[in-house]
Amino acid sequence: MLQEKVRKIESQERQIAFLRLQATEKNSENNKPDQSKKVSEQQPFNRGKICGSSPAILQVLNNAKKVAWSDSSVLLRGESGTGKELLAHAIHLNSKRAESPMVSVNCAALSPALLESELFGHVKGAFTGAYQDVIGRFQMADGGTLFLDEIGDVSLDTQIKLLRVLQERQFEPVGSRESISVDVRLVAATHQNLEELIRSGRFREDLYYRLNVITLQLPPLRDRKEDIIELSLEFLNEAANKAGKQIDEIDDLAFRALIEYNWPGNIRELHNAIHRAVVLADQDCILLEDLPTEVQQGQNNPLVPALHSYAGPAHTKRISSSPASTLNAYSDRGFDVSSQPVKDEKTVLLDALQASQGNKAKAARMLGMPRSTFYSKLKKHDLGTS
Repeated sequence: MLQEKVRKIESQERQIAFLRLQATEKNSENNKPDQSKKVSEQQPFNRGKICGSSPAILQVLNNAKKVAWSDSSVLLRGESGTGKELLAHAIHLNSKRAESPMVSVNCAALSPALLESELFGHVKGAFTGAYQDVIGRFQMADGGTLFLDEIGDVSLDTQIKLLRVLQERQFEPVGSRESISVDVRLVAATHQNLEELIRSGRFREDLYYRLNVITLQLPPLRDRKEDIIELSLEFLNEAANKAGKQIDEIDDLAFRALIEYNWPGNIRELHNAIHRAVVLADQDCILLEDLPTEVQQGQNNPLVPALHSYAGPAHTKRISSSPASTLNAYSDRGFDVSSQPVKDEKTVLLDALQASQGNKAKAARMLGMPRSTFYSKLKKHDLGTS
């Protein structure tokens, strides 16, 4: 009897020693630095198509770099047009899933029935018109990232199914009883106040907490005006290439108008404004009048009157037809061509063009006037702006 108790005690001691050894090894493994994470932190962050170097956007990118390597769900918040989808792409590009697909769905663009089929797929015969099996976006994104834009517009029925996928990593296609397992990282975005939607019963609180593991807030363009010049030039190059035009400059007055305007539509509105200006431009430079009226007449924008009333400092010296003498006469003080007879104004414009070898921007600087005014006067005298 005593020997049996001794054997039991010895067996228990061996088990305890083994468990202690296992715990020690596990703690040692857990305390080792995560090499993959260390490597990811050392690598430069691939910002994709995101432009700007303002403190506001750099803070967002810094936070995105920290969360990109994890598998946690990310909720992107911000006004419409702030670039939430671009940030989602950047997070995917810098994640360990970068080699796998990223699939995007605009939840606001589809009816509840279509969205459910789009997300989870359907089997043949599930509904009228379902002539074959179709895989959904969750299955397409298996191993990668699924981006759900405008998550606040998803119906309550679909929200329940989304919650199950996030909890169990399984779903059934529409019309099927067979569960499909997926490994997907979810990035969602919204411009809506989800907390208000929860209070009004239009968004599930449990889904909110599943999505809201990590939140990144994108600033509106009016809070990062330092980036407007860089963004405008990027869009100008894109639009000029698309339109097949040689336009590579934006007039100073136009730039000032772009910066003064508050951009309620954010980056998307700026993008559209620059593309519109390129289409309408008759010269190699975007002028103030090429911009949308609301941008020209933005709040506290004194620039529109300046375009039409500009006149350089008075200058009494007569201008000869010699380019050399013209250059001397213009000087840095500018030349009030509007105070000259019409024939002299045209001569001054021609002299400036000749002296600058046809470079209109340089000719405008010689005359000490904004390029927009210079182009307007070229058009007035039918000197051409092509």
